[in-house]
Amino acid sequence: GGPGQKKKKKSGGADSGDAQALWEEISSKNSSDMNWYALGLSGKKVSRGNGGAVELIEFLKDKSNSIYFILLRAVTTETYVQYVVNSRRQHSKFIYIRFIGSGISPIQKAKLTPHFGTIEDYFPCKHMSLHLSEDCKADLTPQKLARELLRVGGGHEPDMMSFGPGQDIDVKSYKNN
Repeated sequence: GGPGQKKKKKSGGADSGDAQALWEEISSKNSSDMNWYALGLSGKKVSRGNGGAVELIEFLKDKSNSIYFILLRAVTTETYVQYVVNSRRQHSKFIYIRFIGSGISPIQKAKLTPHFGTIEDYFPCKHMSLHLSEDCKADLTPQKLARELLRVGGGHEPDMMSFGPGQDIDVKSYKNN
C-alpha cells in the first residue's frame, strides 16, 4: 500500500473510530457541544446530544427494538475555601448505560452478549453503570442520578451536579440521607 491508499479494516472486529473520537470529544475539558452519545452494536455512532438526561430519555422512549451503549456526562461542582476565597472545582463524571429495548428477545440477547465486552471497552471511564430499557424515565431523572453518583462517589464531596442544561441538582441536601 502506497500513500493515499486506505488500510483495509480487519473483518469481524468493530471499528472503534467513532467511539474513540466521541470519547475524546466528551472527555475534553471544554466539551460543551455534547454531553451524551450512543453507539450501536457495531460500535458506530447512533446519536449524540447536548441536552443531557432529559434529551436522552426522549431519545430512548420509543426504542424498544434497539440495543445501545451510551455515555452520559455529568459535571460535579465542589465549592471550597482556599485562602479565604471561595473556589470551585469541577469534575466530569461518566455514566455508562447499556440499553436493551424490551422488544429484544432473550435469544437475541444471548447471541449478542459475547459482543458486549468489545463495545464496553470503547468506554474507558465509567463512574457508574446502568442497565436500562425504554422504560427508563424514572432511572434517568437528575435527582435519581445524583443520588446514585453520590452513593458510588469518590473522595470529593460535590455541592452541585449537572446532568445537562437546566438539570442542576443541589446535592448538599442529599449527603445526609
